[in-house]
Amino acid sequence: MARNQADVIDRDSPVPIYRQLKEIIKRRIAHGEFKPGERISTEYELCREFSISRTSVRQALLELTQEGYLYRHQGSGTFVNHRRGHAAVRVMIPEAHWAPYLRRAAAAVDGVRPR
Repeated sequence: MARNQADVIDRDSPVPIYRQLKEIIKRRIAHGEFKPGERISTEYELCREFSISRTSVRQALLELTQEGYLYRHQGSGTFVNHRRGHAAVRVMIPEAHWAPYLRRAAAAVDGVRPR
């Protein structure tokens, strides 16, 4: 991928490297370089492309996942979320009694018909 000026990590900036990478990825999503449902570059590829540590890459991806821009499938990669800015919430409950209520609430938030 050809780099533009906005896709360069500024090591002299007071902005942390992971935050700069996070903004680059958000910009790529916004400009359609990374499309919804598409797998983005691997951690290793991002480390190599920007000459930064895996720790910085992982922090950027973690925050983008928490903010709902990305989602991760273990063993498959990191993907652009179809609904940007909407974080997934998973709840584990021990009692089956609450499950139907939580499914209805989740469906209402997602705008889908509950099962």
